[in-house]
Amino acid sequence: MIGTRWIKKIIYGINNMTNELMNAIVSAITGAVAGGMVNLLLDKRKENLEDIKEKKKIYEDRPELQIIEYKEYIKCSAYKFKKECDINLFMTKMGKVSVENDIVTAHYNKDYFNEEEWCCVIYEFKNAGKTDIRCVSPVCTYKKDTMLCDVSNAKMILEYGWLSYSTMFDRKIRVGESFTTKICYHKDCIVSGMMSSIMFMCLEDCNNRFWNQPLFAPNNKIYDSYEITYKEYKDEYLPDSAIECFKKPWLW
Repeated sequence: MIGTRWIKKIIYGINNMTNELMNAIVSAITGAVAGGMVNLLLDKRKENLEDIKEKKKIYEDRPELQIIEYKEYIKCSAYKFKKECDINLFMTKMGKVSVENDIVTAHYNKDYFNEEEWCCVIYEFKNAGKTDIRCVSPVCTYKKDTMLCDVSNAKMILEYGWLSYSTMFDRKIRVGESFTTKICYHKDCIVSGMMSSIMFMCLEDCNNRFWNQPLFAPNNKIYDSYEITYKEYKDEYLPDSAIECFKKPWLW
């Protein structure tokens, strides 16, 4: 009987030791996991704060166009629009857009391309930001019924019925430097936005970042620049998305 009692005590002691050991192991694991989670959350918070600071720095140093001079010749038909600016644009309304054999063709009013009846507005922009601009791309935002092109390409676009929404000024604009932009219209077709800007000044900076800056042409009004992705830049600059919408009108 004595031997049996001792055996029971030994087994009981082993069980208690096992439970205590298991509790200690579980406590250690729980503490380690909890500590690891706390450290992970702290590291994540630190990364988020650093990311926020970096994005704030990028935004504060962004390129930014400022209108330093504006001349309006809307009521001056046959004004000497041939005076060259750094960027020379033509904007007008599109007529019917047809789709035949998967080819999209824009039809324009030929009279609107008569340069003798053009008027214009002229802007002088300054890079008032803190980053050099690699190139500037004026882009039309009303792609369903409005075109924008370089003046030198206007007659060719009329002849071939091309869609055109943009051009590119491939010249570095350093901080503090300026450039001029002329936008020509037919006197009977002054296109403008209703409640939003009719065009963007898309900027590529020297750090390979892209920025949009809404311009409310033909008025003297421009909004602050904001960052966009390269894909968003391509979608604005190229006619591909508009071509797809003309083929599938429900996409508009």
